[in-house]
Amino acid sequence: MRKVVCYLDDIFVIGPTLSEATVNLRIVFDILRKEKLYLSADKVDLLSPRIECLGHKIMDEGVYADDDKMSVIQNAKFPKDAQGMQCFL
Repeated sequence: MRKVVCYLDDIFVIGPTLSEATVNLRIVFDILRKEKLYLSADKVDLLSPRIECLGHKIMDEGVYADDDKMSVIQNAKFPKDAQGMQCFL
């Protein structure tokens, strides 16, 4: 199982239990400190039961599309021509 997932400027540290997640987090913090990389405290979300990334909600129960983003698509007017479809896409 992967313990750390990096995407652009996001770092996701995971673990199947609270104690394992905490150990994994400590390892990541140690590596960042060693490399003199710093985190913005107001952007850090510790021990969250769910995360949002790329328009998806990721939880223990599974991965779901973000409701707000889906409602924009569901409520959009159907394009009337090829140019309208191209704009929609």
